[in-house]
Amino acid sequence: MQLELFEVALDDLGAHPDLVNQVLEVVREDADDAEIRVRRYDLPPAS
Repeated sequence: MQLELFEVALDDLGAHPDLVNQVLEVVREDADDAEIRVRRYDLPPAS
């Protein structure tokens, strides 16, 4: 599962390489869940 999540993160970085001052979060809510969510948010948070 970790390798699959890492591959999804790399795919996202390939499509959107600008990760300056951002966090990339890749999660699968459930081990049985086929859906993987990729979320980016600012760090530090925008005011």
